[in-house]
Amino acid sequence: MPRRFSRRLQMWVLLAALVALATIAAAQAKHTVTSERGKAIFDADFASGGTLKLDVRSSGVTLAGSPDARIHVRLEPQHSADLNDARIRFTGEGNSGDLRVTGGPDNNFKVRIEVPRNTNLVFRMFAGQLDLFDVIGNKDVQISAGQVTIQMGRPEDYGRVEASVWSGEVQARPYNVDKGGLFRSFEHSGPGKLKLYAHVGAGQITLE
Repeated sequence: MPRRFSRRLQMWVLLAALVALATIAAAQAKHTVTSERGKAIFDADFASGGTLKLDVRSSGVTLAGSPDARIHVRLEPQHSADLNDARIRFTGEGNSGDLRVTGGPDNNFKVRIEVPRNTNLVFRMFAGQLDLFDVIGNKDVQISAGQVTIQMGRPEDYGRVEASVWSGEVQARPYNVDKGGLFRSFEHSGPGKLKLYAHVGAGQITLE
């Protein structure tokens, strides 16, 4: 092979590698999307298989899995004017994301969140109700006061399950567990790879 052709080939290979690296860096770059004032609907792209941290103000939350590669949020106040100071912000970086819901009315506020069905979840809320279903992935849920219901799916897919309350009740129906009172907890080890951790300061946890 002529030396000139060999050098030219090396330059093309190097250029292709640089373009590929730039494409990967752009895909993993940190980006933030914020909702418009008064809007009840919010969407953001989020690939399946990632880890999503959710920090949601006190409310009634439905968190469900969907076949779409995106996050969809719908705010449901009693009156549309109550959304004036509500804000939704999503920050994504690589295969991880951070979703925050702030503001909104003090009472009768519901939030519906849809995420890719295969998503690892870290959920935090001060007080309220969480109904989580149809999501395949690790689950880490903590609220200070209220009620948490988690549809586990296949119990055999979990390698570790932990649920606890400082005051209240823990029900783990797939394992025939029902405990009530102070400082109640439940732990289970299984053959699967998924992990589930749920804690409520005062209230109730139901695994089903």
